Amino acid sequence: MLTRSKFFNLYLYFCFLVNLVRIFVLNVTPMRQFIFLIFTFLVIGTYAQSLHVEAHENNLSSSDLWAEMVTEIRVENISQSNTIEVKVSKEILSSPVGSSNYFCWVNCFLAGTMVSPTQITFAPGEIDDINFSVHYSPQGLVGLAAIKYCAFDANNVTDSACTIVHFNSVSTDIFEDHRMLSFSDFHPNPTSLNTEMKYNLLPGQYAELQVIDMLGNIVKKYQLSSKNGRLAFTISDLKVGLYFANIMVNGQLHEIKRLIVSE
Repeated sequence: MLTRSKFFNLYLYFCFLVNLVRIFVLNVTPMRQFIFLIFTFLVIGTYAQSLHVEAHENNLSSSDLWAEMVTEIRVENISQSNTIEVKVSKEILSSPVGSSNYFCWVNCFLAGTMVSPTQITFAPGEIDDINFSVHYSPQGLVGLAAIKYCAFDANNVTDSACTIVHFNSVSTDIFEDHRMLSFSDFHPNPTSLNTEMKYNLLPGQYAELQVIDMLGNIVKKYQLSSKNGRLAFTISDLKVGLYFANIMVNGQLHEIKRLIVSE
């Protein structure tokens, strides 16, 4: 069975072979051939990651300003042959002054810990759903916190995967509106024709969806309206492969989703 991770790796190797053919078929100088080879290896090294992370919930909200919000993050070794020693980390993107947060990776650590001192050994294909938990306490404050959590190879910090979790502490009056900032996954995904995403924006927010290819080029861009709540678009004009969808809210990166274009 062709899993998503196998498809991703096969796609990378295919791109690499195509670039090699182009180098030796085109009438280019040896220096340009060398530079192009180095660039290709860098691209492969950058994107051929061994880890994948996915939060059980990316958007948490509570009207209890003293209750702790918690979710777990799935960590997966998507490589087919490498055993990896995995550590985790956090980066606070935004948070109300006075709130607190911490994470657990087997053990739980103080709020000031940004990188886990502990590591877990992952065999090829191994998945862990319980050991990476993240915790946020508003400490009586209303506001939105955004924290990026990553898992990385302890012996190769460039081999990493990250996700952003949002914690929204709201007053009772706001919570009664039953609304919160949210973005669904693409459906269907993978797909060869069309896909769609449902979302919810709060009053005063504006958002943009950017579909980006493996080389970092923006191939599609859509403005999201709070009056709509649903974005549907065609992908039949895109090449087969993996794409990333950056969701920008009020000019800041809010979330990254994956979109796979199939044949």
